[in-house]
Amino acid sequence: MNRLTVVAVVVLIGCGSGSSTPAIGAPSDLKVAPLGAGLHVTWKDNSSDEDEFQIERKSFGGFAMVGSVVFDTVQFHDEPLVAGTSYTYRVRAMKGAAPSAYSETATAT
Repeated sequence: MNRLTVVAVVVLIGCGSGSSTPAIGAPSDLKVAPLGAGLHVTWKDNSSDEDEFQIERKSFGGFAMVGSVVFDTVQFHDEPLVAGTSYTYRVRAMKGAAPSAYSETATAT
């Protein structure tokens, strides 16, 4: 008598909490310009479904978040700042807890 053994393998892809989130487009074309007592930061929005943008500044050490703006906003004003000091900025888009890559950096004094 012959025995036939059947083994079923079920693979679930993209289901439940283990699914990956599609990549969010990183902001680009970052620019920083003096304005009033601070610096005005602008960028190009390359994502279609972000919740917010996070703006980070580097001055005397590493980068730290200095603010955030809601979806589809492409500017941020940072003031007051110390005159004569160089500040470097970068921006990233956020969708929930998932971040995009950072933009390139831009520096102004």
